[in-house]
Amino acid sequence: MIAAFASLLVRHDRMIMAAGLKTIIRRWQDVLPLLFFSIVVPAAIVDWLGAAATMPALVAVSGAGASCAALIASMVRRRLDFFAGESLFAAEALMPREVLAYRLAWHLPAALLLLALVALGKPLLLPHCVAGYAVGLLCAEAAGVSTRVLRRSAARWLRRSRSAARWRSRPDTAAIASLSGAGALMLLPVILGTGAELSFAVAGITVTTLALVSPIRASEIQFQSAAGWRLRSSLRIALRFAGIALALLMAATLLLGLPALAAIAAGAGLCVLVLRTAQVMAHRCFRRRMAEIVLTVLIGSTMIIGGLLPPLLPFAAAAGLLWLGRRARRSTWLLT
Repeated sequence: MIAAFASLLVRHDRMIMAAGLKTIIRRWQDVLPLLFFSIVVPAAIVDWLGAAATMPALVAVSGAGASCAALIASMVRRRLDFFAGESLFAAEALMPREVLAYRLAWHLPAALLLLALVALGKPLLLPHCVAGYAVGLLCAEAAGVSTRVLRRSAARWLRRSRSAARWRSRPDTAAIASLSGAGALMLLPVILGTGAELSFAVAGITVTTLALVSPIRASEIQFQSAAGWRLRSSLRIALRFAGIALALLMAATLLLGLPALAAIAAGAGLCVLVLRTAQVMAHRCFRRRMAEIVLTVLIGSTMIIGGLLPPLLPFAAAAGLLWLGRRARRSTWLLT
């Protein structure tokens, strides 16, 4: 394990992560949210595992192990592809010993942390955690092989998706998406009736419509920040169609005489708006890859806190938004 951390690729990534932490932690106040999430989240997980029944805990532990292994394997595979094709470490990235050391340096700490949480909460489930991690790793590696075979098709799809992102920023596209979502909401009661399926369908249509009318492009947001645009200007441009679309969707549900559906649409739309706001703030503070990592950590921690301690959910979300907002305002005129 010590040899794995001495690998050249590992030392390179460790220096990048240290530089990223320096950009995140500039004052002592920036340490407080990190300490909060790093203490409260593990403690909440251990407490839930200790109090949960065996079967739900078994499913959660196995799923967490598989998900963790798959995410890390996917990230490591993309990183090794970058090293081999676009970096100065192409020779090292093609050496089996360096590749194995790099994989171990990522998988071992994650697996040990996961096993430590399970051991503190419910030690009897350690074999299931190990099995879930192994299954997730095998599935991710198999998916990686398939991805390499279909790389050319994926590149063409990526070019089309970028063109689609530019097309979605047009006003007429936002109007079409909003009207289509409102029309779909008007037809839902006829198709699904008034059961629980209707509530899920309303939430899904609302989320999909608002996501279509408010695309986020990191390069534009970073340019706005470097050019001196204020945070509220970036938010106004990014969300300029989302408010109108949400009002139109809520009006469609109110015309049906179902105020409960309007409340569901408002809740789902508020979640999308909060997520888009966090994305804009993060892209003003960090480069695209670091912004995605920060958002993933904040969203995951907030969801875990909300699942284990629901009363703390709004406070956790507000704390994350306040931290991002303060950093986003300070990033004006700065190159990220």
